[in-house]
Amino acid sequence: MRTLLRLLASLPVAMIGMGRASGAPSPSSAERPVPSISVASAPLVARTTAVAVARPNTVAAATTAVPTALRTPPLRIPLPHSLLIAPHGCAGLRDRFDVLIHFHGAFSTVEPRLLDSGIDGVYLVQNLGNGSGAYEDAYAASGTLGAELEVVQRALNQRCGGPARSIARVALSGWSAGYGAIYRILARPAEAARVDAVLLADGMHVGYEPGSRRVRAAAMAPYLTFAAAAVRGERLMAITHSAIVPPGYASTTATAEFLVRELALDATPAASPEPRPGMRGTSNNARGGLSIEGFAGGDAHAHCDHLYAIGDTLWPQLRERWATK
Repeated sequence: MRTLLRLLASLPVAMIGMGRASGAPSPSSAERPVPSISVASAPLVARTTAVAVARPNTVAAATTAVPTALRTPPLRIPLPHSLLIAPHGCAGLRDRFDVLIHFHGAFSTVEPRLLDSGIDGVYLVQNLGNGSGAYEDAYAASGTLGAELEVVQRALNQRCGGPARSIARVALSGWSAGYGAIYRILARPAEAARVDAVLLADGMHVGYEPGSRRVRAAAMAPYLTFAAAAVRGERLMAITHSAIVPPGYASTTATAEFLVRELALDATPAASPEPRPGMRGTSNNARGGLSIEGFAGGDAHAHCDHLYAIGDTLWPQLRERWATK
């Protein structure tokens, strides 16, 4: 862990995940400023191989998800450590609306990608600081997810007025350290049952078995349970991972390979186009509503690419699911 942090500290900083950042929302591949990140700080899971995902034009999709008559400027409501976004304002808010919660990533980086995603729902972007511990601690108590959803529902009803609206489906999305919140939620069956989709961008970690470098199987249980439901078509789970090997805990590749083995997923050749220049696919596994896509790259730049490319790798799968169910 300390070795990785020293590497990151030596690089230019864009402060992704540290609040409302300024500057261009989408750095070019030539610049690629590197966020100040702690990839993980607790026993976490690693990632596995991935699935080829069709990558339609997300900007065009965003303009067709809601009828023209309902398109209005986005409604933005700042909340503690969070930004609540209704992409089409109050006029586009349904009586029963879906909510995507994304954990970790500067608002200036995540918001434009969400608005271009075409996902028909409301977005809550949360930044709780660097390191997975901040996210794990925030969601350590039972009922935390429900409390957050109540905040979202109340804020929108108060701002928009009219008949009371309520939340339908819930999706959890996380990059890097943001997995800490998702892990805590999935570890509680009653809260996991509230979740329709999980999207993890280079952020599925756990610790090792004592005295070995084997993924800790017991710690993987929340991920495995949700992944099995996705294989059965009951949920959506989409994962991307890099080839980074962190010191002291299992990589996202190792955790992904754990899921592939446990669920006996067949591998297929990587077939996805590069979502960003140089972001080369290396593996694909999929069945039912589960997809796992691996990419080359073992440095901080490669890790950040998973956030910059999330609108082309993971979110299109949620858009399609919520558009058809």
